[in-house]
Amino acid sequence: MKRFWSVIASIPRSLLSVLDWLVSVAERLLVLGFAWAALYLGYKVLRGFDSDRNKEIFGTVTDNWKAVLILFLVPLFYRTMRGFLERARKIAGIEAEPEETEEDENPAA
Repeated sequence: MKRFWSVIASIPRSLLSVLDWLVSVAERLLVLGFAWAALYLGYKVLRGFDSDRNKEIFGTVTDNWKAVLILFLVPLFYRTMRGFLERARKIAGIEAEPEETEEDENPAA
């Protein structure tokens, strides 16, 4: 197990920052895709379904809305939860250290 953590610790910070950037881009694309899908389905509901395929898509989404919601929420809040867990001191008590702000790092003289 020590070997695993030593490999993880040796990953360069630049690679981690690139991965963090990719996650932030994926979050934005996910939000745009979700907004487009919601607007598209809303438009189809207001205009009326013109094909059996559209009825099938809408039926699938309405039947499985909980799974769809989880598939969108987990990636959307990944960075938020990761940041919280990195600051957590107690796991069972869910107690976290306060976030550092720029004001904390650069005190006024």
